[in-house]
Amino acid sequence: MAEPAGAESLRRRNAAAVLRSLRYDGPASRAEIAARTGLAKATVGTIVAGLEQVGAVADLAQVRSGER
Repeated sequence: MAEPAGAESLRRRNAAAVLRSLRYDGPASRAEIAARTGLAKATVGTIVAGLEQVGAVADLAQVRSGER
């Protein structure tokens, strides 16, 4: 079954909100991003995971420990 067209638009807006938060407010945990953006923690986690997959963001804890 196809998703409603609005779902993709909402996903893009939420991802943009996460990226704006990181750009203007700096590095943060997923919980901090959720508080900054008003998005649910689970939503932020899903968005960040997708952004990590495409290389748009990196988990600083992993980068600092050499896991990446």
